[in-house]
Amino acid sequence: MAEPIHDIVVVSDLHLGRGKNPRSGRYHRRETFFYDDDFCQFCQHVCSDATERGRKLKLVFNGDAFDFLRIEPEEASPTSTLRERRYGPVMDAPASARVLHDILRGHPLFLDGIAHVLQAGHDVVFLPGNHDLELQWEAVRAELTDACLARIRLGAGDAAAKECAPRLGFAPWFYHEAGRVWIEHGCQYDPENAYQFPLRSL
Repeated sequence: MAEPIHDIVVVSDLHLGRGKNPRSGRYHRRETFFYDDDFCQFCQHVCSDATERGRKLKLVFNGDAFDFLRIEPEEASPTSTLRERRYGPVMDAPASARVLHDILRGHPLFLDGIAHVLQAGHDVVFLPGNHDLELQWEAVRAELTDACLARIRLGAGDAAAKECAPRLGFAPWFYHEAGRVWIEHGCQYDPENAYQFPLRSL
């Protein structure tokens, strides 16, 4: 008997910024995502629904889960150029990983939602969009993976985190299941937001 095909749930354009400052408890000035609790409840709901129907689930983040273009510039160092003082450092892999670390630190309930999906035995896939193309970098993917597994480890231990790790994945541009679905962010069809080489891994 053929195994039942999994459900696919797609979310897009959450545009998470630095979230809440853990020291002050206030949102950072450019934050626009204030729905962490709602998102966590949404993750719990789709998992409960899948369990009731005896289905597996794949949660696909279809780009712009994070917003690297609307982040407060880091404090300038004495050696910073004029451009870096005004706009912040160039978003290379290490700088992008640091920014994502700050974003995730400001959105712990968002991480709890992802952790819940993984612990329920389902898959999570992240695709990049035009505001988080940095997800193509291994250092940025590692930062997100480590943060998700740390939330699982905190509540359920090392063994649970190791079991969940293979269920968290990344796609470089699109997600495709032959004969069933093709998912991509869509920025490549907009001249204002397209990248000339979307698979160049930055």
